[in-house]
Amino acid sequence: MATCRVLYHEGAKIALKKPAVISTVEQLASFLIFLRADNSSRCRYLRRLELVEFFPEDNVVQDLIETLPLLTSIENLQLTEAELILDVHHALTPAFCTLTTLRHIDFTGVKAKTCTLLLGLHAPLVSANLNFLSNDDEKLWDDLEDDAWVRYHPTTLLDNFASTLEMLGCVSWYINHDMFIMPTKVYPNMRKLSFKLHYFPLRIDAFIRAFPNLTDLQVNTEYHDGNIDLFSWDTMLDSHAMNVAQQHAHVNSCGTWAHLEHFYGCLLDIYAIGITSHIRRITLVDLQDDGRRKGMLATVLRYARPLHLKLEMTSTLLGDADEGFIAMLRDEGASNLINLNVHIYFIEGDQDKDLSIVIDSLISALTSLPLKFLELGFETSSLDPTPRKATIIDRIRAQRQGLPEPPVPTPTPLTPAELSLQSLEMDTLIDRLESMPSLQAARVVVLSSRDGGHHGWEGHERTIKKGTSQLAGREQWRINFA
Repeated sequence: MATCRVLYHEGAKIALKKPAVISTVEQLASFLIFLRADNSSRCRYLRRLELVEFFPEDNVVQDLIETLPLLTSIENLQLTEAELILDVHHALTPAFCTLTTLRHIDFTGVKAKTCTLLLGLHAPLVSANLNFLSNDDEKLWDDLEDDAWVRYHPTTLLDNFASTLEMLGCVSWYINHDMFIMPTKVYPNMRKLSFKLHYFPLRIDAFIRAFPNLTDLQVNTEYHDGNIDLFSWDTMLDSHAMNVAQQHAHVNSCGTWAHLEHFYGCLLDIYAIGITSHIRRITLVDLQDDGRRKGMLATVLRYARPLHLKLEMTSTLLGDADEGFIAMLRDEGASNLINLNVHIYFIEGDQDKDLSIVIDSLISALTSLPLKFLELGFETSSLDPTPRKATIIDRIRAQRQGLPEPPVPTPTPLTPAELSLQSLEMDTLIDRLESMPSLQAARVVVLSSRDGGHHGWEGHERTIKKGTSQLAGREQWRINFA
């Protein structure tokens, strides 16, 4: 009997170390009965609760309302479609406000009632992920009165957690760029900020004031795919000008971030928010394929002066010794680079060019930098004019239409560009890189433009490794918001 009593108590403790994920009213009813057993002593062992949108019965809701204040050690709360959950009963919001030990919250479907919960909650929050998208496609911002925007600004809405908050993730949390916000509190521990699905302009002066010690910034706006129309392009330029002006203003300047370690997002995003401070590491996740972006990238590098840079581009932006990325490498904005990861896509328009000249020019620019680590890749598939192979869908369509199976295309002769890469003096180029006193490790890959190495063209790959130095893994280019 003694053993059974021990298992009855200790077994529940072990079970409650795992997250409790509730997605149906039956699960909730059973879980509440389990928690309230043993004189409700189990409640204090629950650490993580995840509630997914459901439609509970009145008696179950009342049990939840009475149980929430007993969760005296809960640290992690996740509400999927939070507004719908809170809308079930008017007493749920104050009941959730009793969870004064919370350290991490993750809410989706945020609207007015969820914001009321945030205003009423007093807990030592370390991280908050707040997503204003909801299943009904209606957002809080759709009908918000002008004078209400101040109350819903992140630096205002979350000021109960100013002394403890370290990480904030925002999805579709819109900021009114015409509204001046002067934060009343500073968040001294805030280090990581993420903005996703926002419109331009995105005004950042209040964040600079409230989060002076920010180190990691991730921005992915509505234009994450990089395809924006002329109107949006002009709006983005206005956004950049507005944010730069606020940082450089002679009166009431917001200043700029002094400790920014990492930006992760699109070139359009980092340009639009107009950061004027140095940034140690920049990870650009979109393909730089538009000539208009040359000036934007040059501006970003001039302000940021990064030590670590990762990006992808087409040969359009790569340019040559006189313009484009190659020319930028000789400017002051690139002069601090010690770690560069760049992938370059040659395009159909390059098929008649001697690309060895372009690569030679790039290597010359790289050897003028204090690089310690270099990853350099060239994608060449667009240099092959051979018609594409029929896919399985093409073959099925032909069969259904009673047509003969598509023939296997005959490989065309190598283009001048492919020939120039095939005969590239790779060892000589690598020797030039290896002679750089600062370089510790490098990897250079020129992928073959021909499947199976047709025409004897199999691409090039070389590595450089001095001593025990190694190229860092992919994790160095990510921001962990877990």
